[in-house]
Amino acid sequence: MLQAISLALGAALAAPCLPSDDTPLIAHRALAEEVLQRFGIDPAGDPSAVSLDTLLVERFFHARVGALDLAVDASLLADKSVAQDLLAMAAAAARLQARFLEQLGGAGPEAKQALKDAEVLVTWFGQQRGDNLASAAQGAAGELLTTLSPRAAVAESAARFEAYMTSCAVVGAAQEGLAPEVVLLAPKRRHFHELLGLFGWLSPDLQGTYWHDGTVPWTNTYYNGVTAIALEYHSGDQARGAVFDGLNVNERNPTAMQQQVTQLAANSLLTHLYGDRVPAALVNAMAINLVVDLFGECATRVDGDLRQRRTEAREVFIPGGASEGGLLPTNFANSRFRGEEGKDRFVVALKGCQSAGGTQAKQERKKGKDIHFQLWDDSQAQRAVIAAPFLGSAAVEQPPVTAAYLADAAEFFRAYRTAFLHWLETQAGGSKKKSAEAYGKLLQGLARLDSAADLERLVTDVYGKPLSSAEPGKDDLEGRFLAWLAKQ
Repeated sequence: MLQAISLALGAALAAPCLPSDDTPLIAHRALAEEVLQRFGIDPAGDPSAVSLDTLLVERFFHARVGALDLAVDASLLADKSVAQDLLAMAAAAARLQARFLEQLGGAGPEAKQALKDAEVLVTWFGQQRGDNLASAAQGAAGELLTTLSPRAAVAESAARFEAYMTSCAVVGAAQEGLAPEVVLLAPKRRHFHELLGLFGWLSPDLQGTYWHDGTVPWTNTYYNGVTAIALEYHSGDQARGAVFDGLNVNERNPTAMQQQVTQLAANSLLTHLYGDRVPAALVNAMAINLVVDLFGECATRVDGDLRQRRTEAREVFIPGGASEGGLLPTNFANSRFRGEEGKDRFVVALKGCQSAGGTQAKQERKKGKDIHFQLWDDSQAQRAVIAAPFLGSAAVEQPPVTAAYLADAAEFFRAYRTAFLHWLETQAGGSKKKSAEAYGKLLQGLARLDSAADLERLVTDVYGKPLSSAEPGKDDLEGRFLAWLAKQ
């Protein structure tokens, strides 16, 4: 069931936007050559003699914030609006990591100091101006704090915060020497496609991944452990002259860009801290909840865009559609599960889905209280019922979702796992305090797993109940969540 969903949606998301003739819509090789010439590199040279790590040092401007390193092509920072966006993203990165520290519930002096340091950085970033940064940077490679020369206390907070977050001491699994996760920001659509061109030039064997017309609407991608994010959406116009036309992410929502970057940065942060030990779908749900915690909603248009190496034990927390390029189809963006943008952790939509599923299941003489949910086909004319368990190894035996319902199913699973995790954090322990404490233990325990396959054992150790069962009920967490949802 899960593999079918992932493969079908992956194929749909990667479908190319074909031009009317054989000429590619995007000349990625030409874009790569432009970037290389701007960087002072001969495009006819040997790609193996050039590394992205070297380019990041010599040609990019960085805002290092804890375990995250936000970077932009230094030549673009001459634009004060780009500089202002970088400052806003840096503040969001500090807030994100502070919120995660709160979830972990660390009470030691290092954890408390890290929270104070994050607060100092958020305040300082908010006090800076894009025009001042653009003027100070002068289009040259560099680092934000070094360039703006903050007072000693701010510089000390930044250094201490980075050391703490990159050591993984935050989750009780000390690892020295880890570099911050790099997140490349592309201000305009053209800049994003320049990065794709560069990636394909650096790795000719990956040109089939980055050099094709299906990249026209991509919002993000990954290359050798680096996340690249476009700060504009594509306009949706597939005409040959419109491939670089962009839409301001913040046009309808003043924090949408920060939300988008925060969700993808959260994926990178959690990857940094947990490696391959945590299933991709769980990471995605954690990231969505962090965005809602910070912004009161998750009005993003990226989902499931986790690194391909994060594929182990995907059945534990149901995955949605994965896309190498972060393309979210229109029917996803406008799905019934996104009407409130997660403000209520999708509870209202899930409750309606559960109620309708229960009614249809009764008509079809299917047994089981609270476990049924109703899916819609793409035309919204047909209905189908699916039944829990949706979590844990018990879900592997569930029948597959038919092709007509795949899109709605992916949206349902995204909402379901996000709401379930929020329920764990706020309800599963019986009180808010006990629930938060248990959730913190779960987050800390994730760093000590030998593999993602041990996750269910960890859940049982923390909560005294299994994640789920073949027939979810009061003796497992999923059954308790389903009963709670039915009462909302």
